Amino acid sequence: MKKISIKNKFIYLNFIKWLELNQHRFLIQPYIEKINETSFIIAFKNVDYIKVIFKDWGEVEIWATKEDNNDNLEISSPLKEFSDILYDFDIRERKLNKGYLCEVCTPPIYTKDRSSIWEMHVYEPLLKWAVENLIPQNQLCIYETEDKNAHWLKIKNTTELEFDNEVEFRTFCIPLIKKDQSDLK
Repeated sequence: MKKISIKNKFIYLNFIKWLELNQHRFLIQPYIEKINETSFIIAFKNVDYIKVIFKDWGEVEIWATKEDNNDNLEISSPLKEFSDILYDFDIRERKLNKGYLCEVCTPPIYTKDRSSIWEMHVYEPLLKWAVENLIPQNQLCIYETEDKNAHWLKIKNTTELEFDNEVEFRTFCIPLIKKDQSDLK
């Protein structure tokens, strides 16, 4: 049986259509960074550390990744890469006579068509997350346990950093958006 490329599947085609109509609503412009057989990745202009992975079975995750690429940050950890899921979107669609149902919602939510359920469960929440988090005042902060066996990443506003209740675990913070912010609205 021949595999169908993700470029020919609903999850990709529907997102591209939605993005064309809604790209103007993003403060930082998203773009397709990578496509393979079972997934595609979107990134954001002038944002190095955030990626959104769409998998063809309906899993969508926002990842933060910071690699040790000799950018003059003092990283005390022996790890060369830090990554963490910042947010994920759960959608399990099922077609019914009266439309589509998301099987993870309680109570069940019905929509008239498949595009609507994806818009409501993935695209609009992704847009909201991007507008709230991808702003110049935010930093990507990396936290580690004292023994350096575990780490986690968070987005923090610079005004919140002095009140960070996990400050003893914070290794460092870096600007989320590159200095060139010409694409900011």
